[in-house]
Amino acid sequence: MTDPSTISNHSPTQETISNLLAEATPESAAKLDAHANVAVSKEIRKAARRALFQLAQRGIKPAERGTAHKPPTPVSAPTDSLSAWASAYDGAGNRLFLLILTPTDGGNSTVAQTLANDELGIRDLTLERRRAREIPPLMKRLEERIDGGLAVAELEPDYARYLIDEFRKINVRRAKTTPRGFIDLLPRIGAPVRSYSTPPVYDHLNATEEGCENASEDPADLFNLPWFEPWFFAAEDVVPWLERWIGLSSPPDASHETSRDENRQSIIREVTEKLIPDEVRSRYIVRLEESADVLRRRERIVEACMALTHARALKSEAAIAEVPFALAITARTLEAAAEMVTQSNSDNTVETGE
Repeated sequence: MTDPSTISNHSPTQETISNLLAEATPESAAKLDAHANVAVSKEIRKAARRALFQLAQRGIKPAERGTAHKPPTPVSAPTDSLSAWASAYDGAGNRLFLLILTPTDGGNSTVAQTLANDELGIRDLTLERRRAREIPPLMKRLEERIDGGLAVAELEPDYARYLIDEFRKINVRRAKTTPRGFIDLLPRIGAPVRSYSTPPVYDHLNATEEGCENASEDPADLFNLPWFEPWFFAAEDVVPWLERWIGLSSPPDASHETSRDENRQSIIREVTEKLIPDEVRSRYIVRLEESADVLRRRERIVEACMALTHARALKSEAAIAEVPFALAITARTLEAAAEMVTQSNSDNTVETGE
């Protein structure tokens, strides 16, 4: 039976439930259990039950009254040696991590392949056992895919721990569970020793670095690189502007060409301001910085400098509609979405024989 003493004197809110879920202890589960049974608001009771279910999936159950419980063991010193590789970001904010965990007392390694997203947190986890001699060929095959668009580089173990921890915090903020097995893996990974307020790439690359002085500042050149060519907004994001955009796509006569170009630029600025608020702008800064870091580690210095140039522009005080990278990714998304619509209409015309 629920003990009313576990409930705050104040009416719980959705924020209360989210905070208890993020705390993820038997004590917080007990409070959620109380709210699930006696909260006045039906929505709060439902939210508390959902949170209880999510904690149960992670093996966290309500503490029984009168029973002493040890605090959760913090993630601290790792129990395994760690080697880590990470990919550059893709256009949707996804990043792949490969963690090689080898028991300090010997034995086969665990290869943990983790997919993380800068908006959603840790999204996927697959685990497999590998003999030590199988690891080098595995990583070599992965690194050889760099010219095909997958840039992967080895990271310092502590920096990899820091990045993984930052993605996990996104799950906590969003009250979203991590994939099954991830929590059990954390003691083997360990906690980062330090925080990294400045990405390591800035310790190695600057405007005077050999190769950087000749790096193109044109975002079109960046998007021609295989690692950035897939960077677009989701096509559905630009749907509200597509009819106007497509209407300006037909070749104008000379007298209207200037007007058409001005209208297109107006739409690009409008979409850019709508789709890249400050939060999204910050995510693109990190995507560019971290992608530059991966390329730098793979000795693609000029390409890394190009990405870092646009990260710096986004970090400037300029309005988002004045940043060339932002305008370019908007324009290429509008053009790609319009082409999809045009092609779809053409295919439908052929099918119906019109």
